[in-house]
Amino acid sequence: MKNKGVFKNSGGTCTTDLACRFCGRTENEEEKYGEKLVDQESSLAVHYYCLILSSGLWQQGQEEEGFYGFLPDSVWKEVNRAARLPCYICKKKGASIGCSIKSCRRSFHYPCGTENQCVFQFFEQYASFCGEHRPVQLVRSKRKHTVCAVCLDAVIPKACYDVIKSPCCKHTWFHRHCLQKHALSAGLFFFKCAICNSKDTFQQEMLRVGIHIPERDASWELEENAFSELLQRHQYCDAEECLCEMGRKFCQSKSKWDIVRCYYCGSRGTHVTCSALGSTRRRWTCPECHAILKRRADIASSSTGIVPERKPGEGDNDIDIQHISTASSLSADSSGTESTSEMPKTERVPIYFTRSARRAAYRRRLDEPEMEVNSFFDIRMDTIGNEIPQVTYKKRRLCM
Repeated sequence: MKNKGVFKNSGGTCTTDLACRFCGRTENEEEKYGEKLVDQESSLAVHYYCLILSSGLWQQGQEEEGFYGFLPDSVWKEVNRAARLPCYICKKKGASIGCSIKSCRRSFHYPCGTENQCVFQFFEQYASFCGEHRPVQLVRSKRKHTVCAVCLDAVIPKACYDVIKSPCCKHTWFHRHCLQKHALSAGLFFFKCAICNSKDTFQQEMLRVGIHIPERDASWELEENAFSELLQRHQYCDAEECLCEMGRKFCQSKSKWDIVRCYYCGSRGTHVTCSALGSTRRRWTCPECHAILKRRADIASSSTGIVPERKPGEGDNDIDIQHISTASSLSADSSGTESTSEMPKTERVPIYFTRSARRAAYRRRLDEPEMEVNSFFDIRMDTIGNEIPQVTYKKRRLCM
């Protein structure tokens, strides 16, 4: 079994001077051909995708040896083998990739295959399929035009090589090249459906139809100090008039010059003295958040006619969120919707309902058809005779 899923740096040197020994192209486009690897001692240059998809090549060394475990001697043997095989597309020699269908004798170069709707699977056996035997999606086409969930450009919702349907979302379609760019950027750990965030099902289908998902972290996670700003706290007085002689950036903990950040957003701050917060009060709301909360309170009070009451000592800078939520619930009740807080609460009880108890309950209903009982639980207790604590239920008519 082949083991080609290695993505660590091999230490090789990349250059654009030498052509790939398999496909014969000199381009160094990592997105299209993979990394270009060069062995300076033997002047051996190969594209990464051409290397791992070659049908007669296996890893025989450690990951740090050669090209990700592919030793130069083994690569040269594969180059000599492919030199006798013509590509069924361009008719040139060096076609190291063969169709995985046993009855198919076609061989082709990797670039020729991508340009002619061949599919390459980057997992397990690293199978390759010609355009005639490639795996397809058995889905129904839609008449209405839709957009790609990645680039938002128009896409014809018809299952084909260039258009792929999401396996987890019913009306989600993608361009193949958009999905491939997304997979190279997100990596194995962050590549998921752009609509429902499904990961396992989505990745399995994408690997089957030939999307390469590199086993590495996302590109935005690999940037140096990418999230360093998250470790910084806001230490600046944003009051209109700062009273501190040491400046707005001065902060002395547990004193009148301590900087208190906004209780809601945390992106604004003020000295205790600059906003007259007092020695014991450490909750402050910035003007932006205060305006939002006040607008929300006005909307809630206007719909119900209830003005939120202020507690003694409350300043203009505080908004009681509890009043806002209460007013919102009252507005829902006034609109004709039943409030769930007024519904009687019931508890689940263990089931002690045997067949004989059910029959006895049915006989009792026949004897007294207009009888109302608190619950089935009361009948179970009377019939069986076990001493079980009483539980209060909403009264309803007994039905069997």
